[in-house]
Amino acid sequence: MDSTTIYRVDALISLGLDVMLVERTDKIGGTTSYSGGTIWIPNNSISMRYKVRDTRTSSRTYMDQSLLQHGTKGPESSDARIDAFLDNGPDMVDFLIKQGFKWSPKPSPFPDYHPETEGALPSGGRTLDPAVFDAATLGGWSNSIRRPLHSAPAKYFHDFRILTKPCASILDVLKIWCMTFHAKLLTAMMGSPVYMGCSLVAQLLALCLRDKPRKPSIHLNAPLKKLIIQDGHVQGGIIQLADGQVATVHARYGVILAAAGFARSQDLRDQHLPRTQTGWTLTQPDGDLGDALRVGEEAGAATALLDEAWWVPTMADPSSGQTVPAMFEVSKPHCIIVNQQGLRFLSEADPYGDAGRSLYKHLAAGCGPAWLILDSNYRKRYTLGSLGPGAEPADNGHIFKADTISELADRIGVDGAGLTNSIKEWNETCDTGTGTDERFGKGQGEYQAFVGDSSARHPNIGPVALAPFYAIAVQAGDAGTKGGLLTDEFSRVVRPDGSFIPGLYAAGNSAASVMGPTSLGAGVTIGPAMTFAYIAVQDISRGGRDGPGKKEVVDEVIGRAKKLGPNRLVQGFVAVLGQFERGKESSEEVVL
Repeated sequence: MDSTTIYRVDALISLGLDVMLVERTDKIGGTTSYSGGTIWIPNNSISMRYKVRDTRTSSRTYMDQSLLQHGTKGPESSDARIDAFLDNGPDMVDFLIKQGFKWSPKPSPFPDYHPETEGALPSGGRTLDPAVFDAATLGGWSNSIRRPLHSAPAKYFHDFRILTKPCASILDVLKIWCMTFHAKLLTAMMGSPVYMGCSLVAQLLALCLRDKPRKPSIHLNAPLKKLIIQDGHVQGGIIQLADGQVATVHARYGVILAAAGFARSQDLRDQHLPRTQTGWTLTQPDGDLGDALRVGEEAGAATALLDEAWWVPTMADPSSGQTVPAMFEVSKPHCIIVNQQGLRFLSEADPYGDAGRSLYKHLAAGCGPAWLILDSNYRKRYTLGSLGPGAEPADNGHIFKADTISELADRIGVDGAGLTNSIKEWNETCDTGTGTDERFGKGQGEYQAFVGDSSARHPNIGPVALAPFYAIAVQAGDAGTKGGLLTDEFSRVVRPDGSFIPGLYAAGNSAASVMGPTSLGAGVTIGPAMTFAYIAVQDISRGGRDGPGKKEVVDEVIGRAKKLGPNRLVQGFVAVLGQFERGKESSEEVVL
């Protein structure tokens, strides 16, 4: 389950539906809780209030052009699905605001990732951040929220571009001091302040649990085993409860799959993403095993993009060995990435999805591991995972140090002549003073400047010249897999012939992303996930495209709404009924 699951639950409840939320693990939130929590939604009302010059036409142009740059659009990026995302995303944001969700009062400054592409917003405006939230208001449910692994004083995802360069300038020192002070102040004022992705999840859960006539039935430690299919319709599922018993859940009008992707399944990686490892992913470690993919394929679903992921360069933290993101680290000056032959093969400051994909393609081609090479100028200014500037790394096999480039090459098994020539060529590029790497494009565009060091003469360009030198392996990591069940513009799971499977919906990383192989901006995972969740709920509220007859639906809604009062009569067209059977001992009404 991910944050979109929580969103779907709240939206379904608001329509007068009974809901059961089933979570595989003992925590709510999935990988979203570890993330920056940003959503990429063009033309949202918050950005419009800040006079962001965005239009429906420009955002569509940006998506189309970006997809064409990566090849022909696949069925997951059909015109109908793109239109559905762009048309419903702003409505989803407004719906949540009306429900009481708090976003940051102004849009994120993160620029679109390909600012040179027609329709892009080089100064940002399409990305939104969740506001800080007090998880203590959840009561006992606060302990069931998955918490991030870091303790950085970051309120928003874009704060990490400052936190990764704490000694680059006096201004950066002051900014980080202010971040730290503000974090301590919020801790003193709130019972349990949460930020970014954790705030997103906690706020959505709070909306589900707030005082209302009908609340969801939430089951943790309850993995989905299989779907119930009768006459080609999905009518429920079989889950295993925490106490080991098997439960059958009957859902008359809809099952929505949001069980992440398969980033933690090595078997599925070997099949679809060869040469990659589960140890390189940033996803939460207790799930992401391909459950939705498995049951969807058993139901006859088509799939797409199984050979793609939400790529992010990752590395083993120099101190702990834990896998951590390296997107900001590789974008800084005074460093390059090389292969086993000691040769550069990418722009290190490319958008992390593109840089991660380049690492994967290089690895898949059998070119061996890649290495981030940096010098002492880098180490004086920037962090490297949890290793602060100037801190001496432990000799634990995660980071390597040498007084000369040739000695460093010997230590990491890289061709010495190749690495020496690459360093020489790079330093000559830096000496030109243009601030741009003409060979691979490091240093070009607003995005690269944004994630680099704005206090440096050139944000991404600096020589690797001051001994001692360091090397750390960088991997083709990810924030989850991008491929999954193929869905249409109504979030309905479809078969290979294009027909939809009645009663089965998917969103988030359980579904193939509308973004195709592209990486367009901060929040292109969660934003579309929540939007297609919103779309799925609307389709369920209309009874699906070949669900029960209108009279049956309306009669049932009216009958149930009368018991709750006249205000509930207008809250939806569908009441999703189900029966939760635990052996033969007890039963209760539920909704999926």
